Amino acid sequence: MIAALIQKVDAAQTCHNSLTDRQWLQPLSGRWYVIAVIIATSIAAYMNYYVRASQYDIWQQNPEIFALDDGMQLFTTADAGYFIGLAQSIKRDGNFQTFNEKRLYPTNINSMQLASPPASIFDAPLLSSLIAIVADGYSSKALLKAAHWLIPVTAAVTALFIVFAFGSVGYWLEGALAAAGGGLSLAYMTRSGAGRIDTDQLNLGFFYLMFGLVIFAARAKSLRTSLALAVLAGAVMWVFNWWYAKPLFGWAFLIALVWLSAVCHRDWKRSFYQAALFCLLSGLLWGKIGIGQGYYLSELGFGGLVFPNSFVTITELTVLPFLDVLERVSGSFWLGMVGVIAVGLWSIRHPVLAIVFVPAAAFMFLNFYFGTRTIFYSAPFLWFGLAWALVTGVRALLQILKTGKALQYAAISTSVVFGFMVIWVSSPIDYLVRPSFPKPALEGLSSLATLPSDEQTVVASWWDYGYASVLLNNFNVLHDGGGQNTPVTHYIARALMANSQSEAAGILTYFSENGMEDFKVSIAGDKNFDTKLGLYQKTKPQQAIYMVLSEQLADWMPSISKVGLWDPTKGVHTFPAGTKPEDGMGYKHLKCDPMQKPDIIQCAGRSFNLKTGMVDEKPFLAGLIQMQDGTRTVQRDYKNDRAPFIMHFIKRGDNALQIFLAHRRLFNTVFHQMFYLNEVNKQFFEPVLVSDPAFKVFKVK
Repeated sequence: MIAALIQKVDAAQTCHNSLTDRQWLQPLSGRWYVIAVIIATSIAAYMNYYVRASQYDIWQQNPEIFALDDGMQLFTTADAGYFIGLAQSIKRDGNFQTFNEKRLYPTNINSMQLASPPASIFDAPLLSSLIAIVADGYSSKALLKAAHWLIPVTAAVTALFIVFAFGSVGYWLEGALAAAGGGLSLAYMTRSGAGRIDTDQLNLGFFYLMFGLVIFAARAKSLRTSLALAVLAGAVMWVFNWWYAKPLFGWAFLIALVWLSAVCHRDWKRSFYQAALFCLLSGLLWGKIGIGQGYYLSELGFGGLVFPNSFVTITELTVLPFLDVLERVSGSFWLGMVGVIAVGLWSIRHPVLAIVFVPAAAFMFLNFYFGTRTIFYSAPFLWFGLAWALVTGVRALLQILKTGKALQYAAISTSVVFGFMVIWVSSPIDYLVRPSFPKPALEGLSSLATLPSDEQTVVASWWDYGYASVLLNNFNVLHDGGGQNTPVTHYIARALMANSQSEAAGILTYFSENGMEDFKVSIAGDKNFDTKLGLYQKTKPQQAIYMVLSEQLADWMPSISKVGLWDPTKGVHTFPAGTKPEDGMGYKHLKCDPMQKPDIIQCAGRSFNLKTGMVDEKPFLAGLIQMQDGTRTVQRDYKNDRAPFIMHFIKRGDNALQIFLAHRRLFNTVFHQMFYLNEVNKQFFEPVLVSDPAFKVFKVK
């Protein structure tokens, strides 16, 4: 049966070769080609380095946006605090767990006390270890300086690895164009631009490096060489997994190795030995394949309760239409479509190799499962298709014209230069994004370190601040980006959305004193425990619990409300009638014209009567609040019982006047009352840092 199958494969291969055996379809070679490849590869690497370095030049020119007052540069991903925090613990303490034990407090510290054996340094991300090695010291400023320096460098290295991947199949020049196009695509620039201190900055490089190693190992003629390359591929896969712990990648490369080796050599023993060595060196058999429930479940269960999945509030998990995916990958829809067709034609020319590269193509479609965060893996492959079509088209034309070698070399080189020009013009080389957290927020988190504290001190705020908070003030946090899908996130959101400051204080106190195992025991022993959390009283009176509120939390309110306005005992939203849970509940900022008539203001093309609360002659406003530097100067209650909104005029010093609408339900929340209206119930909260109107801290009593 196997012999018959091999005969059919041989027959198909012979037929395919007869159709594609054209000189202009064969990979290029020769001395001039080597020189051209070296030059093109250098250009691709430099383009990737230059664009990121240019972004940092703008950072240096605008320190008021991109740096704190002490010169510490900021970052454009919330996860940066995680990697820098671990690097700091490694550099300062020689133990990355001193950072982790302050996360997800007190759950993490409780589990670490029971852990045996202690965690190895290889359990910490390689990025953090690398930052710790490169940095001159362990201060946040020094570590961030080193991390930022790495970004242009890893961009250039990624380009080299992409060239290597496509060079492994004989298309080095096309690989250089793919490295430039993929590295500068919007899909990848958003994951690796200035300030994006995250594993994505080298994930793409490792991904394509593995393609190259697997292909070289599978196609090597010598058994000894093929086994040595399989060992190298396995070792690099181990490093890749240390950099980005996703063993699913390893299984894809293992399948590619076995497939290509079997087709090239028809020697199952050889394929088995290579696979065994790859598995042994990569540690693949000991890793978990799990993807995580958060990517495909809308709700998550815990101890009989049902909580909303906070992943639905993460922007990078947004699913894009396929046409938008093509634009992010290639710069334009039409260029993307040509790229898809070109990849298809190349796959017809090289069907066996096309199967190897299936994972590279598949990530473009995994957008519909994981969101936009995966599509950058497909960018170099699409650009490779475009580059192959360009160079191959020129070669076919030269073959028809029967030109001499000198003209062929010149024409092919010119086509590559043209390819670089197209990439430069179609790429977002002026891409720049503001830091994830504004300067006042990070200055505020840093200032927490001046407050009275001990080893049990807790910072309670939204999960986005978690990593940065631990890094900047070294206090414990209840949740962060690595634990936003725990019940704690719901209850912090509920505390912020609560109508009662006593309820908020009770919830924050409970989760500052009790971990997840304690909570599971509590709800198992009392089915109504969820409703009693707001009544919880302190059992650790000396523990300082600081609640952080900021203007940025107001921007996040749609996400916070989606998670907080929820009944976990029934698994349903608790939004008021007339609102859409899928939209969340946020502040509606208005752009208004200067008043032309007393009590009449035009906002967003609508006429607001500030005397009656009517909008376009219809009851719309339930009330009006005017605040001047934290003091309420005007309050009007309109007799519009069904009107949903309260209009706000907020003036802070010389800052521009803020005008926004807040729904009745949002107006009555703990967040709104304490942050915007400065109404603090001194029985439950004590203001401790409130001088900055954009960042306020309250201590739970």
